[in-house]
Amino acid sequence: MPPTLESAVYSPSPSVRPVVPTEAGTRPPVLHRSRQRVWQKFIDEKLIEWATNPDYFDNEDFEGPSPEVVSLALRFAQQFRDTDQPPPHRVVPDADGGIVFELTGRELTEKIHFWDNGDVEYLIFRAGKVIERQPLQPA
Repeated sequence: MPPTLESAVYSPSPSVRPVVPTEAGTRPPVLHRSRQRVWQKFIDEKLIEWATNPDYFDNEDFEGPSPEVVSLALRFAQQFRDTDQPPPHRVVPDADGGIVFELTGRELTEKIHFWDNGDVEYLIFRAGKVIERQPLQPA
């Protein structure tokens, strides 16, 4: 069974980033307000703007994300914000009508790719090569 948002937020493989199991639930006791602000900025200035302005990508040489893809990315972003996950460094449209959340580390780059067909994948790259790829399902 593919991982869900709750079980795989940014790190479905414990070998890549260790996770400390807890019985306390998914919401951390102390939220990092700065993380929430960054998520909210991406939500307000990118995702909501793309959803409410259908002409946003008209002058680009690629197809912008559909309202359905933006809505899906928005649901994930709100869940990530509310569960205090590290915010991405970038939120960008892909060239085919999808959206990518990208978190870049020293050795690894993690991406959540919202494909134009509604599929969502979690990918980990090392030196530009995919080392892990898993589908994600909304919670």
